[in-house]
Amino acid sequence: MLTETDLKLLSSETCQENLENHFHEFTDKLTQQAYKAINTPEASTHLIRKMLKRFRAFAKLLHTNRNSPAYKQVNALLRDQGREFSALRDAHVRHLLLNQFLCETNYRPFAELLEKLLTRNKHQVIQLESELLDQENRFERFAHRIGSNQPLIHYFFENQADSELLAQNYRESFDLSHAAFQAAVTNKDSELLHEWRKRLKDLQYQSELIAGNTPAELFPQFPELEQLCDLLGEMNDYSMLAGWLHSIEKNSPDSAITSDLANNLTKQMDTIYSETEQKGFQFYSESSRMIEKFISVAKKQ
Repeated sequence: MLTETDLKLLSSETCQENLENHFHEFTDKLTQQAYKAINTPEASTHLIRKMLKRFRAFAKLLHTNRNSPAYKQVNALLRDQGREFSALRDAHVRHLLLNQFLCETNYRPFAELLEKLLTRNKHQVIQLESELLDQENRFERFAHRIGSNQPLIHYFFENQADSELLAQNYRESFDLSHAAFQAAVTNKDSELLHEWRKRLKDLQYQSELIAGNTPAELFPQFPELEQLCDLLGEMNDYSMLAGWLHSIEKNSPDSAITSDLANNLTKQMDTIYSETEQKGFQFYSESSRMIEKFISVAKKQ
């Protein structure tokens, strides 16, 4: 979790001060990670992207209208900053997954292919890290921009958000995640499933922002929320790897076995999906009545 202290965003007495403190905490830690990237590109890439997603979830708590130009500008800015490092993050995740599969019994028939794929992916990691770190260091450029961007500063310091607005937007995040879940399970579409994951991550991050270090104490269903996000994240990583395999199989002498490996990943995703859907129905049936209680308790902290 990013926060080291309970910021109590819904406490009306200290709401504005907490918002400003949290803004500085985000920008300071993002800047620190950006400057560390020259020595720790893998860890820094992962942490920067994760913090930017939390930052976006934070911004969503403060909007007065999702269609307002100020909110759209800030949301797009934070989204696009994260996308700049997404290809490198995916390459790092592929490395972890391919190494993991080498150690698993059911992937032994693919051992030789996995070694080749690891070598190929390593070359991509080297190329992507070089593009981001050599010549114009894009991590340092990011560090210069993130703390001094005027639309970002204006949005967080001058919108006069109060605890009622934050509570309203938190409810909205829950409703959006529920609607995304219903759409995903009705249509069984990968894009809709990805949309559910994004909306659920917003809810997870916002719960942490509101409750600080004690989300599970204030929101008893928080562990189930975390588990759902982990399952959806695992599916997302498998989907990314399967897409990469399909993109290279046509021009590969190992196209047949590469296709088999991708199909194996799809079967694993189907297994995970069955568990995720079941847990999703349980989470929303139990959590809808808990949201108001969570908000009420958070305001009293």
